[in-house]
Amino acid sequence: MLKLTSYLVLLTVLCITPLSLTYGAELSLGNWHATGSEVWRTSFPLSSQTEIANGTSELVYPQSGTYIVANYENPIGSNRRLRIESGIMSNIDNAQGSDSDWDYSKNNAAQFYGEFNTSGTSAFMNIDSIKPVNDRTEFFYGYGYRINHFRMRNGTYKTWNYASTDMSFENLDSYYTTTYQGIHLGLSSKVPINSKLSAISTLSYSPLAIAQGHGWWNLRDLDFRHEAPAQIFDGTVGIAWQPAHALAVSAGYRYQHMSISKGRENLSTAITWEKATNIQKGFYFNSTYTF
Repeated sequence: MLKLTSYLVLLTVLCITPLSLTYGAELSLGNWHATGSEVWRTSFPLSSQTEIANGTSELVYPQSGTYIVANYENPIGSNRRLRIESGIMSNIDNAQGSDSDWDYSKNNAAQFYGEFNTSGTSAFMNIDSIKPVNDRTEFFYGYGYRINHFRMRNGTYKTWNYASTDMSFENLDSYYTTTYQGIHLGLSSKVPINSKLSAISTLSYSPLAIAQGHGWWNLRDLDFRHEAPAQIFDGTVGIAWQPAHALAVSAGYRYQHMSISKGRENLSTAITWEKATNIQKGFYFNSTYTF
């Protein structure tokens, strides 16, 4: 479902472009090779006789791969432009994730620790209204959305009830999906170095976003959901070279960071979704065409 939705988003951006191009519109196509991880943790009481959160579970998913990124800008007034950006990572690189559990009523060591093969898909989208501040700076505001879908297979316990082991559970076929979305504000700048070369940067921040998680553990027939307030940070820095009026190429570094404040799990009010972070960072390359 994620893959289909992501491709539809990208196709929508590309297909509507020829129908609405006006002088000064821009279409950028490129890639962003990103590395990072998704990490989340819940805490809960291990006994119905207490309200103390003495149990904790933490899942770690490495997340690396290449996003195909499309960016379209079009004037919508004498002093304003609309920008739509879509990024799709159709295959998160296969990697080794982990699942850890603690019982702090006994000690601080991990009671259970397992590893699994993880893969998946990822996509993000930003829709912004842009207004110039001066000849080098623009202010923008809009809406951002990210979705990450992780599959877990071929699990092996390395620690079982504090003892080392190598117990496999090959029937593992579970998933966890997170979404982050919200309104953001930002600034972008373009500072000329010479007639063809410029330093470029963007910075956006969403202080009042929403994060949601959905997990399915097939070995326990367990379906659960998370929700929490979140923050989203997205920044880039790079160099743009414009060899011709209608063509520019740019390269640089992009960093995205998403995190939550304390949230909840739908299975019990005693369970706290206390941590979730998604970090993606790496170099990008774009080609921009002006119409």
